[in-house]
Amino acid sequence: MTPVEDQLMFLSKSPEKVRAAAGAMLRASLRRAPEQERAAFLVLLGHLEEMARAIDQLPPALTRHEPGFPWRELSRLPGLLSRSDVRADAKVLRRTLEWPMHHLRPAALRLNTYMSFHPDWASGEKEAAGESEE
Repeated sequence: MTPVEDQLMFLSKSPEKVRAAAGAMLRASLRRAPEQERAAFLVLLGHLEEMARAIDQLPPALTRHEPGFPWRELSRLPGLLSRSDVRADAKVLRRTLEWPMHHLRPAALRLNTYMSFHPDWASGEKEAAGESEE
């Protein structure tokens, strides 16, 4: 398996971890347990940071084949959430992550399938951009 395929497989499995951590954060918030909410937030942030690293390793030439998915926005999310001047509200986070987590797995699997059917996708993208290897 190539490094890109590894990243796509990792991303296809990530939504479950993110949903679980966001759910734990929301449950702690509803119980008014700030220490548990903070701990769940840190777990959620860790999962989002892992996802961001995986997304950042995907070639833009590949992610362009899934233009409807917010790859770069999701990649920047952990940096925004870890700022000290941002308060992470459990309900807002869960709603914010709902759409991307629902669509991440199918998008990653479609890109993996695209790579299978177009093994020369990277060279085709270079030619389209006028970057020949001559």
